[in-house]
Amino acid sequence: MKSKVLFFLSLILSFSIAKAGAPDKSFRIWPSIPFVRGADLCAYKNNYDSTRAEYMNNMVNLASQLMYMGSYGSEAAAILKKFNDLYELNKRTGAYGIDVTLENSFKAYLDQVYRQVRPRTKKLVFFNPGEAQASIGGSPVMRDLGYMMYGSYSYAPNCAGDIYVTLSVVNRNSEIETFHANGTPATVMGYLAEQVFKHYQRTQFPSTISNQGKTLTVMGALNGDVAQVVGTRAAMMACASMQGRLPTAQEYMLLEAYGPWEGGLDLGRTPWAMDNGYVFHPVMRNPSPVFSETNLNDKVFNYICVK
Repeated sequence: MKSKVLFFLSLILSFSIAKAGAPDKSFRIWPSIPFVRGADLCAYKNNYDSTRAEYMNNMVNLASQLMYMGSYGSEAAAILKKFNDLYELNKRTGAYGIDVTLENSFKAYLDQVYRQVRPRTKKLVFFNPGEAQASIGGSPVMRDLGYMMYGSYSYAPNCAGDIYVTLSVVNRNSEIETFHANGTPATVMGYLAEQVFKHYQRTQFPSTISNQGKTLTVMGALNGDVAQVVGTRAAMMACASMQGRLPTAQEYMLLEAYGPWEGGLDLGRTPWAMDNGYVFHPVMRNPSPVFSETNLNDKVFNYICVK
């Protein structure tokens, strides 16, 4: 395992150096995800939740009970040691192959999310092992590599069979995003797959969508994403500073039709700012979703800029 991790870290280093400064357009992922075992948080909790005096008192009580049932002092000590050894052996046996389980179940859960959501564009795709081997030899395939993943796992402090898993994603510009989840080995990667899907599949700004044979560039707000303002005038000024404008009602409906996984938006239930004091309200559409700002009780509006 140690040699495998060292190889992977050296691969990440060469990948980052080779790709530093390159535009991050690729979403292809290295096929292997090495996991390193971290601290036993269950044992840590057990050891430090009680004082040494409390621990010794518990052991003395157990030994006393064994002696009361007919054991001698040396026999009681031997029995306690045997129980402890069996417990540690069971933990080591139970942990065998967890790293492989985590890697494969993450890929399976990620595929499951894609089958459920069914976006037209699948942004996260793993290289197959054959492509990966070819890329190590200097194949042009390496140019398509966008991300590499690695992680760690630990026994969870609840001591109920759960594990705590972290997953780090490195892009070609050496930027790292880290995700974490807690659960049973059979389910924990499902939580991580959902997090990774939502983070990388969702619309990244600027994005470009088609509109009646033309293209509409969705720029995002001043923060690079969707933002909120008090009053539509502040939103107009923000878009003007970016050489853009607020969307029209038809464009808001187009963005909602594309959705958050295809370059558009999930408008939710919050009103969105439009030019000239008007507001698009995705819930109140009878007879029209367009209202004057002065006719709404809302004073805080979402906004996004287009051009």
